[in-house]
Amino acid sequence: MAQPLETDGNGEAFLETPVFKILNVTLLLWQALLGMLFTTFTLGPLFDGWLLTLAKEQHYPQPNTLVGSVESVRGVTALLVAVPTGMLTDKFATSRAWLLKMNCILLMAGIVMLCLAILNDAVGFLYGSVAVIATYNQMRTVCTNTLLADSVPQKHLVEVTSALSSISLVGASLGPLLQCLLLLFLGDVWDPVKLRGSLCAGFLLGIPLLAVSVALQDPQIASRAANQEEAVVRACYESRVCGVKRKWIVPGILQFAGVIYGMGAGMTVRFFPLFFKEDYGFSPLWVNLIIAMSRIFTAGFVQLCKRMTERVGRMQAALMYDFCGILCLLLFAQLQNPWLSVICFLFRTAFSNASFPIEQAIIFECVASKHRGKLSAIQSIFSITWSGSAAFGGWLADSHDYRFTFLFTALLYSIGLTIDLPVLAMVPRYAQ
Repeated sequence: MAQPLETDGNGEAFLETPVFKILNVTLLLWQALLGMLFTTFTLGPLFDGWLLTLAKEQHYPQPNTLVGSVESVRGVTALLVAVPTGMLTDKFATSRAWLLKMNCILLMAGIVMLCLAILNDAVGFLYGSVAVIATYNQMRTVCTNTLLADSVPQKHLVEVTSALSSISLVGASLGPLLQCLLLLFLGDVWDPVKLRGSLCAGFLLGIPLLAVSVALQDPQIASRAANQEEAVVRACYESRVCGVKRKWIVPGILQFAGVIYGMGAGMTVRFFPLFFKEDYGFSPLWVNLIIAMSRIFTAGFVQLCKRMTERVGRMQAALMYDFCGILCLLLFAQLQNPWLSVICFLFRTAFSNASFPIEQAIIFECVASKHRGKLSAIQSIFSITWSGSAAFGGWLADSHDYRFTFLFTALLYSIGLTIDLPVLAMVPRYAQ
């Protein structure tokens, strides 16, 4: 049956391609899947466990602080390159796919450097390799977000950003699951030598990631209908609050709250696997299964949150999920039974991360395409603060314990949630 024709503002007909049949959307979803699979396999829970065990064998006085400092290098590097990558993405607004292809050079360099660092147990050399991969990831994130937003009509932004988030989480769960299969053959113990072989095997996953990145294309110039659609949506944000347009206030509040959330997340997320290892004595296999299940849970909750927006509203659903995540984290910090802790951890992770695609779509509504590179760079501050606060979280874990760090994170999450509350009155309840 022929697809119905729609008309733009001048009465001219155009045929709208189903959003998930757009080539760039398909390729970007595959890139997200493979990118997270590669990252979580090579720099995931086993990497942290390998580094912590190696630090203890080499008699580092504060091994958790070392793990946090390596993660902080990723954050500092991303901070240094965030603005330049955003400006570069906007300067080459019609060549963002080409930038992603050139970015593959950094990925190949990072793989070689990290492989050498792991094979030689060279802790110092890790910092340089992690910095190169962080630069690659920063450029990939900025270009992917802007290229995806440019490739689909405005009305489908929540749909595609939710799909992108879910696919990324599936990829993030596949990394630990593949490591579980390797551990069955290499041995389910925290042995740096055996863990080293498992980590290096993950570098082969960079090959399909490179292939997908090279196949990306720059989207065609948007139709007048699409431009008019975006203009109508952004008109909702032209009204002023205290003399300032909503299109500036809404992203500002959400980004500032995101920084607070990011600081809290960075203090604990890298230490959840170590908490299960140190406090409960879980083996590498079980730690990987728990982390994989948490990401599968989150992928499902992202879709549940998207459906909930159709009933109660977008920010309403997002803040409800954030609040439930805080409650689960407080409970998790108090539980002593290991399996109850695992269940609570799964729900905490799912609730706390399910709202991100909704907030990202709202932020993109506020700006035109030509500014989306800089906006995406600003959004990446979330991940920057996530990484940068890891060193402080490691220090808290060494000076107190992991549970104290979790409670501190819950406090920061509560502050972020409070900051987000005014946005309820500033954005349309439902997608336009």
